[in-house]
Amino acid sequence: MGKTAGKGNAGQKEKLRIAEEKARLKEQNKALKAAARNKAETVKKDVSKKAGKRVKDVEFTVGAVRDVQGKSERSIMQTLLAAFLVPVLMMVILGIVSYNTASSGILSKYKESAVSTVSALGDYCNLICDSVSGKALEIATNNNLADYYYYVQRDPNSTKAMEAFRSTKAIIANARAVNKYMHSCSIIPDAGSYMTTLSGSMTENPYADFEATQEGAFFAQNPTVKHKWMGYHTYIDTNLSSSPDRYALVFYQKILKGDTTVVMDVDMNVIMEMLARMDFGEGSIRALISTDGREIISIQGREGEIPEKAYFVGNSYYEDTREAQEAGSMEVEAEGEEYVYIYAPVGKTGNMICALIPRNNLLGQVGNIKYITFIMVVLAAGTALVIGGIISTGISRTVKAMTVELSAVAGGDLSRNFTTKRKDEFKVLTASLNSTIESIRLLMKDMKQFGGKVSGLSANVSDKTSTINISMQDIARAMDEVSLGVSSQAHDTENSNQKMTSFSENITTVTRKTQGMTETADKAIDAVEQGKVIVQDLGEKSDTTVSLTEILVRDIDEVQKSSEEITGFVDVINNIAEQTNLLSLNASIEAARAGEAGRGFAVVAEEIRKLADQSKESGNKIRSIVENIGSTTHKTTASAKKAAGMVNDQAHALEETVKVFGMIQTCVGDLVEGIHIVTERLRQVLEEEETVRFAIQNISSVSEEVAASTEEVTATISGQVSVIEKLKEEVDILSEDAAELGKSIDRFKI
Repeated sequence: MGKTAGKGNAGQKEKLRIAEEKARLKEQNKALKAAARNKAETVKKDVSKKAGKRVKDVEFTVGAVRDVQGKSERSIMQTLLAAFLVPVLMMVILGIVSYNTASSGILSKYKESAVSTVSALGDYCNLICDSVSGKALEIATNNNLADYYYYVQRDPNSTKAMEAFRSTKAIIANARAVNKYMHSCSIIPDAGSYMTTLSGSMTENPYADFEATQEGAFFAQNPTVKHKWMGYHTYIDTNLSSSPDRYALVFYQKILKGDTTVVMDVDMNVIMEMLARMDFGEGSIRALISTDGREIISIQGREGEIPEKAYFVGNSYYEDTREAQEAGSMEVEAEGEEYVYIYAPVGKTGNMICALIPRNNLLGQVGNIKYITFIMVVLAAGTALVIGGIISTGISRTVKAMTVELSAVAGGDLSRNFTTKRKDEFKVLTASLNSTIESIRLLMKDMKQFGGKVSGLSANVSDKTSTINISMQDIARAMDEVSLGVSSQAHDTENSNQKMTSFSENITTVTRKTQGMTETADKAIDAVEQGKVIVQDLGEKSDTTVSLTEILVRDIDEVQKSSEEITGFVDVINNIAEQTNLLSLNASIEAARAGEAGRGFAVVAEEIRKLADQSKESGNKIRSIVENIGSTTHKTTASAKKAAGMVNDQAHALEETVKVFGMIQTCVGDLVEGIHIVTERLRQVLEEEETVRFAIQNISSVSEEVAASTEEVTATISGQVSVIEKLKEEVDILSEDAAELGKSIDRFKI
């Protein structure tokens, strides 16, 4: 403790000495800064007195020149802009107005023409639909068709029913031959036979299967609807020689009484020829859209191509107009391109004629206006360039002459004089430049004298700062050596303290872990004891399992014997079934001999035969099940016997496990005793470590205080050295600038 107190007093004395040294250096630094400021103020005042008037004269003259230049530039710029922009701007405005007016008029007229075309095609398509629907209604109301379904419900094989059937088929065939718009005609009956102009055959229950399709479901959900235009007849496509690429529209017409439906479709070629009549230019999309959303598409220039996507259904422009009662148009955007959308309803059928016309097709006639406008703008620009060239030629000559004189002045020849024959702003500018050069000439004389004085003062300051800088550097090196030694000592003591602390923490950790190991070992002894009890209990249960397994094997044997008895019963049932079958055969023979009187007996015999066959079949199934049970019981018996052997082996293994648990218990007890001895030794080491670590901490604290004080003094001295070096650099720069100023002034010819 005495040594520690002595070191503390020495540290206090060192701190006082360092503080005094810092105060002295600060005072010295203040004195140097004050001297530098005084020199700077003296130089500044001298410059202001000698050159102030000349600088003010130059600033005034330069400002006047700038005012004149600014006015001249604005005046010239306005003249040139007016010459260039007036004709060009007028031509651009004329072209834009002409183009917009022409495009608007042409687009409006083209829309009206396109709407008229689509509307006319809508009327033509309505005529086709009226022709087909009228023929369907004629067939649905035909007396022969009504007579057929009337008689077929009473006697399908009657002569009247057959005559009505043949007459109706002839009417359907004749309608197909006469009507050039029709592709096929079919009748889907709710009773009786179907009729069609197509090949193939309908299902056993045509109308029920028709109702399972989307089209049939519509009529089932709307029983009051008697006729409807749609895009598909799915039931007919599935069962007859028909496909959607052969027809475009389908008309469904129910007969007056009942659900029997006449189905007529419009030939695809008729509709495609109709759409081809709409000539709106390359890429135009023409379509007939049915009430259920089927699109018949024809793209101009790609007529043979089958579109893979919908162009209208699902898009907002179509959905907004699908209920329209008259033709119309609107401009839309589809897939990033602009189109004109034309639409027209097909009468009251619910179908629509639509077209998407690329907007570029409509504006092709306006292209010439665009090209003419472009040519005129180019000509106007050329004219403006000629006018601008004439105006700028005169200005260019004067500017070049002045540029030559200004280049000479920039090279240092201040004896030059500016002259011009122009009477505009250039004459004022020439006079101002001559005045400016005269002012600069006088300023250069004053600056030359000032530069000599600055060079002398800067040399004197540079010598003094060099002397102070050398002294401060010597002091800084001495303080660096002291700081290095003290820092090294503080670092070593700190490392020793850290290692002792780490050593103490490791011993503490080991002690804690050994205590945990003792507790774990005690738990292990308890666990081993519990394990012995559990294993013994498991052995007793294994004996019980062996007994149960033997009982299970005996029960399975009994099941197998019962299965064999069931097999015997099945044989008896099969014999009875065969005998019954023979009796049924004899009864059938006798019934046949009896003729009409034995017909009822024959039916009974047939039923007896079927019952015998079913009995025989059931007996065979029982035999199969019994055989499966026998096979399963055999496998189960073998598995149970194998399980009994494995349980006996397990009981023997459990006895060995009890012995091993006893050995583990003995070893763990010895381990616990050794851990107690190690814990006691570690406790003694911890008590001695605390004393050593306290002593190292005292040494480290004193070393750190001395090192901190030394570093603070060194930092202060280094700061002063930096200030002095910077001052010297600035003085050197000032000397160099003064020399450069002298050289620059010497370049001028006054």
